[in-house]
Amino acid sequence: MHSSTDIRDAKDIAAQPLRPYRDRLLRLADVKHMTGLGRSSIYAGIQAKSFPAAVNLTAHAVAWRESDIDAWIATRPAAVLPFEPPAPPAPASAKAAPSAKAPSRRAKASTTAARSRP
Repeated sequence: MHSSTDIRDAKDIAAQPLRPYRDRLLRLADVKHMTGLGRSSIYAGIQAKSFPAAVNLTAHAVAWRESDIDAWIATRPAAVLPFEPPAPPAPASAKAAPSAKAPSRRAKASTTAARSRP
């Protein structure tokens, strides 16, 4: 059980984060998922210096710092819609009564088959 002094002392201490922030390393599949880019576009961006470079993990494996990818995503401009979005649908009371349609072939065939049965 906690004593009243433990609770009083706890109020005086500022809340500490659960753990310090750690920069994760992301493999290519994660980077592709986060950015929506394909492998070729990622490596072309690295070559053009417009995408963060990878860090070497081993002689044959690379990864990207998550903070670098997040920063790159944050610099992307917002999408601009080329047209106005459609107007919302009219209220149900303003709609006209549905017109009587002729039955479809399927409906005709099923009623004909039902009549021909004994």
